[in-house]
Amino acid sequence: HQSRVREARTCMVEATKRCRQNWRMWESFQGICIKLRDINGVIQSLRRLVELDQMGRVQRQVLGMVTQAVITDMPELYEGRSGRSCMRQLLDFYKFATDHTASRPDFWSFYAHLQEAAGDDVGALESRLRQCRVLQARLWDEKDPEIFAENLQDFVECLNLIDSTMDDPATKEMAKAHATSFSYMLSEAAKKLKEKLAATVQEPPWKPAVGKLEALAQKAEKRS
Repeated sequence: HQSRVREARTCMVEATKRCRQNWRMWESFQGICIKLRDINGVIQSLRRLVELDQMGRVQRQVLGMVTQAVITDMPELYEGRSGRSCMRQLLDFYKFATDHTASRPDFWSFYAHLQEAAGDDVGALESRLRQCRVLQARLWDEKDPEIFAENLQDFVECLNLIDSTMDDPATKEMAKAHATSFSYMLSEAAKKLKEKLAATVQEPPWKPAVGKLEALAQKAEKRS
């Protein structure tokens, strides 16, 4: 079975060379590379989809799988490679993807995890701050209560990670430069969420997040 998939990969490499503008080819190539645990090939296809402005076809699930494989240095990948050998290629992909579009919070989130694994704490903090801004911008316009609750959960998780970076003895000096802007972001978010809570008729499931944001905002204010 694997040999047939390998043959299909060879055919798809030729097809993508001939039809570089055809996103369907790249999507098919990606599917084959996933089956073969070919992380390089998956990253190549992701980059091409971004280049072809097919951002909606870049799946969060695939990004998560590839990022995890690199961070954990997954062994026995395609052609005997291990995950970490794709670190530079994946960092370059996220740099390219976030330059291309700054509005995908999942790009920023996975980029931050990867930067952290590569020892780039400054880059990871900046990516998380960008992720928070994107999530916050989406938050207040969201009409669907379920999507709002999901986005709010992602937002609070991201804020908690930044808060930990601000407290960690290894990174807090470096993080000081962002203390004031982080404090402002938190106080604004806490205020808006409290106003949204006051405007709801039924008690929403996200009510505890109001207290969490207020506590984080008070802590951040002391830092700045």
